[in-house]
Amino acid sequence: MRSYTKTETPLLPRYAPPTLLLLFGTLCTRTHGYFSEEKYPEESKMQPPTVVIAIIARNAAHSLPYYLGALERLNYPKNASQYGAAATDHNSDNTTAVLKEWLTVMQQYYHYVEWRPMDQPTSYAGELGPKHWPNTRYEYVMKLKQAALNFARKHWADTYW
Repeated sequence: MRSYTKTETPLLPRYAPPTLLLLFGTLCTRTHGYFSEEKYPEESKMQPPTVVIAIIARNAAHSLPYYLGALERLNYPKNASQYGAAATDHNSDNTTAVLKEWLTVMQQYYHYVEWRPMDQPTSYAGELGPKHWPNTRYEYVMKLKQAALNFARKHWADTYW
């Protein structure tokens, strides 16, 4: 047995309590929270939020190509997460034809497209011009917007445009 001088102290006392030995053992060794035979689980990839795009158009044939072109240029995965709901409202120009042509071409890129055209009649009762909003027009547009919102809820959309 070795004797120590006054300046030299042992690393552990002669009779160390078991808890001190256990603490010393855990600090000196590496421990892991998983078995070394197991592999780390793969994290699921983040999916982009689902989006519903509602297009409600009336007498917009002159500006609709610009709007639809902007939708095409969005940097967002169309087929994975977008749904489309398109409706027309009492048109006197070729808005329905422009929108239908675009939907026919682009439908393959979107997850789902719903189409609700209404061309007849071309105006509302009591309407003074194409920019006039009688109460019947407000009611009809609100019904279209509510139908689009219900569509978004039905398809569990994260965002509604």
